[in-house]
Amino acid sequence: MEIVDPRNFFVSNEEILKCKQKYESFKMREEIAKNLNSKIYIDPNEKEELIHAWKIYNSSIHPDTGEIMPFYFKMSGFVLFNTPILFGTILV
Repeated sequence: MEIVDPRNFFVSNEEILKCKQKYESFKMREEIAKNLNSKIYIDPNEKEELIHAWKIYNSSIHPDTGEIMPFYFKMSGFVLFNTPILFGTILV
């Protein structure tokens, strides 16, 4: 539900790139900690920022190419674009 949240549809490309950088830097930190057999300690504020970055990243970035998807292909646009189509096909 967090990935198809329509509020993520209106996030700017600059914000998406910031979230992508934040998420990918955390993934690198996680990989380094895994290789060193240590733990990652995150304060609550950083945890909230990472959760927000993850939501934006997953709803706006293509999983294979790592590029920003066009607005009409984003998962957050599912409700805005596909709900009328689904109701139309059900009514016909």
